[in-house]
Amino acid sequence: MALYATLLALTSCGRDAVGARAEAAGVRVGRAVAWTMEEARSATVGFELRLEESDTLVSVSSPAGRAALHETMRGGQHGMHEVPSLPVPAGRTMVDGRSVHVMVEDLATGIPVGGTLPLELRFARAGTLRLDVPVLRFSEALTALGR
Repeated sequence: MALYATLLALTSCGRDAVGARAEAAGVRVGRAVAWTMEEARSATVGFELRLEESDTLVSVSSPAGRAALHETMRGGQHGMHEVPSLPVPAGRTMVDGRSVHVMVEDLATGIPVGGTLPLELRFARAGTLRLDVPVLRFSEALTALGR
């Protein structure tokens, strides 16, 4: 049985006031933000994971479009490719677009800056976390992710 956590998109009124967050069964998701280009039919999502025990992010989904985990290619290659799952060690892990990130493609409608993107993260042990991820400008999202 999946565990569900409802979270709120936070406003910029304090140190922890950027992004969305959720927690369940030893998994904390924080600083979740999305960014997109004007009128784009896709969005990129980054967030911080803190796990008490290692787990595996086995899938991502969104009612807004087709969601998938992507990894940026290494070794001088440009582009990215889809990955089926993400093993996550205990401690802190950033899913921030530098290497691994979530892409939501084929959006029925564009999501404007200031809107939210519904997202579900399903972990092998912790179950499912639901987030309403705020959509920021690219530069604001990078700042929220500490880049």
